[in-house]
Amino acid sequence: MISSNSKSGFSLVELMIAMVISLILTLGLFTMFRMSSTNVTTTAHFNELQENGRIALTLMERDISQAGFMGYVTTGDISYRVFGSDGEPLAADNNVESDCIGEGLNNGSLPDVGPYRTIWGTTVAARAMMNCFTDGNGPDLNTDVLQIKRAIGRQVNGVLDFANQNRHFFSTNGAEAVFYRGGNGNLGRPADLDNSYRDWDFAHHVYYIRSDNGVPSLRRRVLVNNNMDARGSQHHLVEGIENMRFLYGVDTAGGIEPEAFVPATSVPNAVWDNEPKLDVSDSQQKVVAIKVFLLVRTVEEDPSYKNDIRYNFGDLKGDDNALGPFNDGFRRKVLSTTIALDNVSVID
Repeated sequence: MISSNSKSGFSLVELMIAMVISLILTLGLFTMFRMSSTNVTTTAHFNELQENGRIALTLMERDISQAGFMGYVTTGDISYRVFGSDGEPLAADNNVESDCIGEGLNNGSLPDVGPYRTIWGTTVAARAMMNCFTDGNGPDLNTDVLQIKRAIGRQVNGVLDFANQNRHFFSTNGAEAVFYRGGNGNLGRPADLDNSYRDWDFAHHVYYIRSDNGVPSLRRRVLVNNNMDARGSQHHLVEGIENMRFLYGVDTAGGIEPEAFVPATSVPNAVWDNEPKLDVSDSQQKVVAIKVFLLVRTVEEDPSYKNDIRYNFGDLKGDDNALGPFNDGFRRKVLSTTIALDNVSVID
């Protein structure tokens, strides 16, 4: 008896059909994976833009909203005195009044003579536009710079506070403003300041944009030691802030609301100088609000994305207020806020 044990397999046609089906399934899975990966990258980038912009605006708003706060001082018509850490006039303390000076007279860290600028802004045409910047550490071209000066928060009271040589202080009785630097013991505080004077920490902050290794970021210079070039004076705040623009709300009617928001080049020098009104019937012109516009950019580039968007950057019309298209792989977003300067509003 002869038994036959025959085995049969896939035919060539069946094998080819199976391979085609497998290929289709593989392509489908790959497409789904690629779409999922792209969606994850896109979502992460948008979250990054939103978060970095939110943090930058929050940091700036808390500080800028207090610009011009000078304790009991509610007028630009006031006399100034400036002392060093040894209790002597500031001429013996490296002339900090000319430190990080911007455009115009009396625009350094501490006052010298004449009206004192507590707010000032400009658009950078050259990196070394303030003397605390050089070509190697200055802001990026075609970005805005804002400097503010103010007393900080709580009143200072104690020998330990006054002993810190890294800190500068502001003292006033409403009729006179006195600036001095901390020193050993109570020596930094001028001896002739009686109990009618109240003391605060003093801050001079400069906000600007700078790129290093292709990554832009929001930076801040602060007054420490003798000047704003000292160690610890440069603060790296938020990465991915590529550009920044300020529009200044100028009040010309003596109220608390701006008549118009204008760029720094359109703000009269009398407003920057905080000049007192010439007659009681006049209204003092002043900046009472600032609109901040940030162009936020992702830190990493997405090769699958091309940015061909033109961004409106500010409320003003014209090509000068639009940026792009950049034609690169970085996603961007414009965020803005309006900051009221409550302390400046009461000066009249």
